[in-house]
Amino acid sequence: MNWFASIQTATQGELAALDDKTLRMSAAKAWGQAAVAMVSAWASANRLVRGQEKVAPGANAISAVPALLEKLALAGCSVTADALQCQGKTDEAIVRKAAASVIAVKGNQQMLHSAIRAAFAPAHATKFAARAHDSYQTEETHHGRWERRTSL
Repeated sequence: MNWFASIQTATQGELAALDDKTLRMSAAKAWGQAAVAMVSAWASANRLVRGQEKVAPGANAISAVPALLEKLALAGCSVTADALQCQGKTDEAIVRKAAASVIAVKGNQQMLHSAIRAAFAPAHATKFAARAHDSYQTEETHHGRWERRTSL
């Protein structure tokens, strides 16, 4: 962690992506041991994992993220997370670290999703004509699944 903190100053403003994974072949069913789940923070500029936190047995990744964020130097970074991490505590932890958060929201969080859609409705109606903006699109195939991601 100390080594990574020392090289991070050269990459301020980078993207740090939070993601959770279950380690394959880590379960020992004969001894009643569940698979090991980890939450990682990936540094896109350095192509390295900045830090990891083990998820407590019987818990989910939501509980491990604040502990991971506490360990990281994130000032000036943008932190991305999937919809599972769309939690007030997660966003507050990112903001306390002087970082920006980009967190996915799904329709199952109806009030938040509706508020976001309403906030962007005027811009969508004019195809963002009154706003300076960029768009970016990627297409990739991994694990037998094709994905297209577009961001405005």
